[in-house]
Amino acid sequence: MQSIYIKRRLSNGRELLAWAKAEGFRYLLRLADLHVTVALTGDLTGGGPEADLGRLVVEGGDRFITRLSQDVIALEFVSPQLLARRQDLVRSGLTVQGPFRPHVTFAFQTSIDRHQASAFAGPLSFGPEVVCANAFGPLGSLQRWSRIEC
Repeated sequence: MQSIYIKRRLSNGRELLAWAKAEGFRYLLRLADLHVTVALTGDLTGGGPEADLGRLVVEGGDRFITRLSQDVIALEFVSPQLLARRQDLVRSGLTVQGPFRPHVTFAFQTSIDRHQASAFAGPLSFGPEVVCANAFGPLGSLQRWSRIEC
């Protein structure tokens, strides 16, 4: 199986981490690790679509702090642009895994009541798409993607 994931790094991660620290979150992720996953593929048919090298800024909209697992905390947000991009990827031949809930994981901890913290309200500025091979197999025909790094 040839599998990949597509992500966008958070360009203004310093602001998100400063907010998280001010809200009392500890055990924050490293700045370089902040990103939104656009798609995690279970299968790739054909050569795949072209990478989107444009920048994306998400402002406003519904946002909330969510617990992805017992120790993983994320900022979940709404983005019609990311939803449309994911649908384009599916139409181009990617089979994606799971439902799509855009989020940026920012902390690992269990002691903060996420309902007491207010969600980050600033813009979320994302860089171009980055295409990564995941643990299921090599990139193979994905060498044609414009950016391959992780």
